[in-house]
Amino acid sequence: VVVTADGTPCSLAEATVIVDGQPMNYVCGTQGEDTIGLIGDFRVGEDGTWMATAVLAGQGDTGYVAKATQEMPVLPVQLELADGWQCVYSAAENAPSFDGKRADYTCQDPKADIVVLLGDFQPAGETTWTVAQGLLGRNDQDFSLKSSQEVSFLITEAELADGSKCQVAAEGDAITVGGQPVAYTCEAQGENTLALLVGPQPGEAGVWTAEQALVVKTDTGFDASDQTTVEIAKIVSGKPQ
Repeated sequence: VVVTADGTPCSLAEATVIVDGQPMNYVCGTQGEDTIGLIGDFRVGEDGTWMATAVLAGQGDTGYVAKATQEMPVLPVQLELADGWQCVYSAAENAPSFDGKRADYTCQDPKADIVVLLGDFQPAGETTWTVAQGLLGRNDQDFSLKSSQEVSFLITEAELADGSKCQVAAEGDAITVGGQPVAYTCEAQGENTLALLVGPQPGEAGVWTAEQALVVKTDTGFDASDQTTVEIAKIVSGKPQ
């Protein structure tokens, strides 16, 4: 897959189409009854920029003809190497560099074994969970389970959908509300604390949620107000204590 300068993705053509004697190797979309694609070979300039010939092709009397062409830069975002390895472009600004060269692509062997999590998460404590971890092998048509084991993890940090982060309360330092220790503290608001009363819980479609409240300091301890359910965008885990 390559992306043109205006952000249009172009995929490898499923069937070879010849336009004015040149193969249309990539298809980018349609315009009415015409096809937008890339013809010929890519060219790589001295500055490393990939160039391609974009074409608007229509059906003529004897085949496809070019109605318009334009030279434009393109960015290959997905590559498949000759040995089958698949590489994806990394747009992250903090991509690692070695000897002054940026690691533009991350690659993987599509035939390599993959590690997956199987089934539902099971609670093993207020902030600890267990789940089955499996090793899948690949074959031509499907996957096979080569091994599995139960693993445990402690949720050390929960990042909410609004970007705020909540840290697991240290043992012995937890604020108590109604006789129950607060699981995670998010941010201080004066003498009060925004917190998760109960740790993240798995829900439907892989969405984790938690009960957030403003923990208010009183003369006799702490009370919770403004309780609401919030979605968890990211979970950071560690080894159970």
